Amino acid sequence: VGSQVVYVDTEAAFTAERLVEMAKTRYPAHFSCVDDVVRLASSVHVFTELTCESFSERLAHLDEVLAGQGVGLVVVDSIASLVRKEFDTRSGRGVAERTALLAKQASRLK
Repeated sequence: VGSQVVYVDTEAAFTAERLVEMAKTRYPAHFSCVDDVVRLASSVHVFTELTCESFSERLAHLDEVLAGQGVGLVVVDSIASLVRKEFDTRSGRGVAERTALLAKQASRLK
């Protein structure tokens, strides 16, 4: 409460309705008024990135989003989903690429 949130959705599953439902369930006294719910919703910045490439681009420019926005939390849901979709590790191929990509993304998120 009071900070901005960046939510990176990699499965196109985020809904404002679910956010409001969770807030009202967890903190009913705080989110009983429509104005409070609107304030909550306006403090969450959702970015949908469905490929490793678009996610990497988002991370590369995340500092621009964070600068001066009062962001207190960055949520990524979920890096594993992207990797599973794009890298076939059953054959052993792609393991090095996947590992390098994940290491690069992790260093950007630090």
